[in-house]
Amino acid sequence: SGAVLAGQLVAEPPQDDMLRLRFDRPAAIRLTSATDLLDPGFSPEGEAPGAAILSLGFSLRLVDSLARASGGRLDIGHNALTLHLPSANRGTKAGLEVQNGE
Repeated sequence: SGAVLAGQLVAEPPQDDMLRLRFDRPAAIRLTSATDLLDPGFSPEGEAPGAAILSLGFSLRLVDSLARASGGRLDIGHNALTLHLPSANRGTKAGLEVQNGE
């Protein structure tokens, strides 16, 4: 009941009309700085031809940019990554509940 498995995605209750999706950092990037993680050329596997195109760093930077464009953000904490996105149901208590028949 409150335990989270490593790598598990957790949707936290909305706060301030923001949805939060959090997951623990995998061991391969646990000690990597936020600056390095957002470097477009960063890959936990090391340098590879074309790494900047499809690397983890590029992907995280893209997610952060898209989140910021919609009024959200990507937080890179010591133990977890948390994506904050504006709720489509601002001002309602629907949150993450699925509404059937509408």
